[in-house]
Amino acid sequence: RPPQKEEKKLDVDDILDLLKEVDPKEYEKYARHYGITDYRQLLSRYEELRSKEPKKSISFIKPLDEIVTVKEGESLTLICHVSRERARVQWFRNGVQLKPGPRYKTSISGFARRLTINDNVTLADTSAYSCKVANVLSTAQVFVEERRNIKIRRDLRDVEATEGQSVTFECEISHDDVKVRWYLNGEHIKECEGFRFENVGRKHRMIIDNVSAASAGSIKFVASKASTEAELTVMEPLVEFVTPIHDLVVEEKAKAVFECEISDPDVKVRWYKNGLPITNSDRVTIEANRKIHSVSLPWTLCSDTGSYQVVAEFAKSDAKLTVEGKTISFVVIFIDAFTTFSEMPAYDIADDKREIVVVEPEPIRISVPISGLPAPTITWVRNRDGQVFPASVPSDGTLARDPIKPPSKPGKPNVMEDKARSSTLTASDGITKYSVPGAKRSDKGTYLITAENDQGKATASVVVNVLDVPSPSPGQPQVTGVSRDAMTVFWEVPENDGGAVISKYILEKRSRTKKKWSKATSDEIGGNQYRVRGLREGQEYMFRVAAVNAAGQSEFSAPSDLILASAVVSPPGPPFPSVKDITKSAVSLAWKVPDTDGGSKIKGYHVEMQEGDSEEWIKATKHDQRSCEFVVPDLPQGKKYNFRVMALNAAGQGEPGYIAEPVIIQEKQEMPEISLNVSVKEKIVVKAGGVINIPLYVTGRPSPTVSWEKDNKELPEEARIKTTPTTSALEVHKGERKDSGLYKVTVQNDGGQRDGKIILAVVNKPTPPRDLDVKEVTHEHVLLTWEAPEDDGGSELLNYVIEKRDISRMMWTTVNSTSLKTEFRISKLSEGSEYVFRVMAENNQGCSNPAETQGVVVKDRYRTVVVKEKQEAPEIEIQASMSREQIIKSGLPMSLSAIVRGNPFPTITWNKNDEAIATTNERFKRSVKHGIVKIETDASSRNDSGRYSLTAENGAGKKTVSVIVNVL
Repeated sequence: RPPQKEEKKLDVDDILDLLKEVDPKEYEKYARHYGITDYRQLLSRYEELRSKEPKKSISFIKPLDEIVTVKEGESLTLICHVSRERARVQWFRNGVQLKPGPRYKTSISGFARRLTINDNVTLADTSAYSCKVANVLSTAQVFVEERRNIKIRRDLRDVEATEGQSVTFECEISHDDVKVRWYLNGEHIKECEGFRFENVGRKHRMIIDNVSAASAGSIKFVASKASTEAELTVMEPLVEFVTPIHDLVVEEKAKAVFECEISDPDVKVRWYKNGLPITNSDRVTIEANRKIHSVSLPWTLCSDTGSYQVVAEFAKSDAKLTVEGKTISFVVIFIDAFTTFSEMPAYDIADDKREIVVVEPEPIRISVPISGLPAPTITWVRNRDGQVFPASVPSDGTLARDPIKPPSKPGKPNVMEDKARSSTLTASDGITKYSVPGAKRSDKGTYLITAENDQGKATASVVVNVLDVPSPSPGQPQVTGVSRDAMTVFWEVPENDGGAVISKYILEKRSRTKKKWSKATSDEIGGNQYRVRGLREGQEYMFRVAAVNAAGQSEFSAPSDLILASAVVSPPGPPFPSVKDITKSAVSLAWKVPDTDGGSKIKGYHVEMQEGDSEEWIKATKHDQRSCEFVVPDLPQGKKYNFRVMALNAAGQGEPGYIAEPVIIQEKQEMPEISLNVSVKEKIVVKAGGVINIPLYVTGRPSPTVSWEKDNKELPEEARIKTTPTTSALEVHKGERKDSGLYKVTVQNDGGQRDGKIILAVVNKPTPPRDLDVKEVTHEHVLLTWEAPEDDGGSELLNYVIEKRDISRMMWTTVNSTSLKTEFRISKLSEGSEYVFRVMAENNQGCSNPAETQGVVVKDRYRTVVVKEKQEAPEIEIQASMSREQIIKSGLPMSLSAIVRGNPFPTITWNKNDEAIATTNERFKRSVKHGIVKIETDASSRNDSGRYSLTAENGAGKKTVSVIVNVL
């Protein structure tokens, strides 16, 4: 809008200057405002003026950042600044122009130009993005870093337990090495007595031992932002022992009876000996009469000694049985030696004993009566699944028995044991037995027993069937046919029926608002699907299922997803698929979720493909695809395919979403590119001893090969290269000055070659100055000269530090630290004194080691002058070793020291018991260095005990100190 009328009229030239900053559409309005009526003449003069002005080229004031890194799931904004406020720009991705839309938005603010990816960025957004103004291009390489999205793969399940039990909560997450937390009723649980944690790969468990009412409540597992919850319900014991069992001591062959009384007559009990189940047999009788339960052994053996236990639900009672041997009298009857008897072997097996059914892990007991004279030799063989396992092949893991010979003595059985399985084969007078404490499914089969003597052979067979509950549990239930009060639930049957036909399934349901599971129906479910009725409209339900056979009930399956009981559930809308990547044998697809889920949670997706012009669509996903991406593998190179994706919910499969164009299966070819990491510049400076790390991003199709060199030569041995399909990094653990140089990296594939160069400077302190010399000495000054260090440490020298020291003193004094010259005159020295000088070179890493002169006496170079400089009487500063009486163990080192000062430096004398210690005494070592005087011996003896004195004497005086030394 033109400005308000001004008091001062502008001339034509001023108006022409003003029009340069105005939109051409506003020219006429501005002309009228300033009183110009000849509009055409104004335009003519304006164009003439513009034609005479030099044209300014449009460019970037501030280009795009060359490297931009963003994490997966975040938003991305690229910004640059152009030289003209009204300049138009174009945006490109990998050379293809971008069009503004819901995903890519461009904006202008003054000289700034922005490109924003509104939707969450994905790994597929890693590309080169460019902005073009006039004929000038600015490019940014965008790298999307993967962000770990922790997900719960298998949720916690509710647990019901009785007080005193141990319970386990288990779940599975999507990643390894994740920090997790467990909570009980909102309070963080740490491992302590009663709570244990286990982690195997991605599975996490919490075990609560000896649960009580205080343990009940909400159990929560948290991994990053993902979590899962379950409920622990702790119930009081439903049954208890009114009268427990008690210890028994009986004589061998006597009867033993354990008897107990429980509080609930409807509860079944289980008996155990030494931890193994006890069942009825010809030697053991188990009885139950409402609340009274007993196990009796009509005649006991010493082998019956052990620990016995009775279990009623979760209540237990324990006792011990001790069987004591007794003295047996033998009567020997002599039979006429000429009288002999012989009989062909025979068996006597009852019909109900010819087939045995046990439930894993109950014991197997096979007992076969035998007759025959002389006593026959017994052989056991098992025939399983049509394959015979003879007793002579022990590697089969079967009975693996040699023939059992008759007992050597009547009444004494021959016993063979299999220690690996704790199984036992016996042959005694008139009977052979085989027993296994805990049956396995592999023990099933037909057992053939052969008895043979010189009169013939007899064979019998016993069929053993070992059952187990179905395993694993049925598959996770799926739901379809949802209405306002009913749903159809179906599931996959267990892979293993446990050796017995699955007689029924138990289906349970739970609403979101409930904590406990309840039966979905009282009907017996024979198949693997059921229509659940009587649901409440508007409630969300989940289901779980268990299989039942003759051995018992399997574990419950994982629960289904929550499904809303509603009459308005319909199939979901179409997804929005796109192609992420193409190789010579696979296509990577990704899609956005449908706009509508049909009123029910989407539980998966199906991907289908269609070859060329074929009308047949083939399913590419074998199972429901939970995530919104899928790779279609094993496709023939050069073929053309169409793809579509359908979403699934409780109402079924929805409409398909199509890939717009057919996809040709072929490897993309992209010129290789090298991009420096954001932390790396074209020149890298590293301190000596530090880690050298030069990371690069590498792109190209097919994946390019990467090679490195230094100063046009191969890399040194200590350099290591770490390469992945998208990165390459050079590493040296401890950088040295010799590692400095020009590094060149070359990437190459079928599309071409790219080179990158990086200058590496490893910096350190400089080496010492060279050739330090005293060029001139007078009675009050010296002139020092030197050469620059051989190595400046890779950094410019800042100055030289020059120091002096009177040899009678310990301290160095800085003379100058600001000079870069290689000579320096030191004045104000004391004539007749002896000095030492040193010079250090300094850069931004610090000072070098010093270059040092020999002692220099300051004197007039033309005449000899006797100078009586100021004298100082001796002073002795006692060290800790001479401050008190010294007690030393014989054989250990002894050392006495003190600091001595004086000018001139005093003469030092050591005495022991007022007698001088001769300098020729090799047991004692003396030293004087920087004013510290010391006497020491490596191994002391008792003869070294006494009073030691140190005397310092010069022309100005004398000083003595003493110390008592006791060597024990």
